[in-house]
Amino acid sequence: MLSVVHQHCRCAARCLRLKPATAEVLVKRNYENPNTQVFERLTPINQVGADKYPALKRKHYIYKKVEPKQGLYKTTIKCILTREIEGIGLKGTLVEVKKNIFRNVLYPSGDAVYASPENIEYYKKYRQISIEEGIDYDMKQLMMKLSGLHLPVYMNPHESWTLSTDHLRVALRKQGVWVEAQNLIPPKTPVTLLGEFTFKIQMSNRLATHVRGTVVPIDEAGQPDLDTELPPMWGNEPLNEKAPLEYLKNTQETEPDAEDK
Repeated sequence: MLSVVHQHCRCAARCLRLKPATAEVLVKRNYENPNTQVFERLTPINQVGADKYPALKRKHYIYKKVEPKQGLYKTTIKCILTREIEGIGLKGTLVEVKKNIFRNVLYPSGDAVYASPENIEYYKKYRQISIEEGIDYDMKQLMMKLSGLHLPVYMNPHESWTLSTDHLRVALRKQGVWVEAQNLIPPKTPVTLLGEFTFKIQMSNRLATHVRGTVVPIDEAGQPDLDTELPPMWGNEPLNEKAPLEYLKNTQETEPDAEDK
């Protein structure tokens, strides 16, 4: 890349009259735009008041090219979300996004604000609510994905059984989802036959979702019946499209002491 470099001397007037020399300059940069170059004044400008403009002389218009400082120019910016945005975070969350996304999309639409001390203090209450509820963005995204799951549970129709949390836990593990048995709530009506059913997955005692399931028969060799048609496993519509997630109330209440009873 060709760059214009001035040959400076002590005389500002003479420097401005000199013809620029063209040379090939190779600079290692970590900028988002590799064509960006950094220049600084040879003579610093005197400090003036906030409402005044400094008087620039001829010597102040002479610049020199400097090497960029590594890590000085970041391509991301910290901001605070004013509402929940899918793929980024919850309301009041302090996130770090690319500058062009913040300046061109989030900030003009009012979905995010600068992470100033005043904004951090103002949106602190929204972050505190999420912390107290034990809900973070990653957990909420996982529960949203689980709400569209149709879980196949393979059972032997020639034996007597009752669907339990262990059956659900093993079926989820086969699909790559590890959930503890205490976080699974089976149907209120015991399931002892083949067919569809619904159960609940609960996380942190604050967030839950209802999930569809189907008991699929297997043969004596443990292979599933190929004649049984199953719906898509992922990406289905939630049971409650308007409210796919259920926010649970805190049931831990302080009980009165034995003396007070």
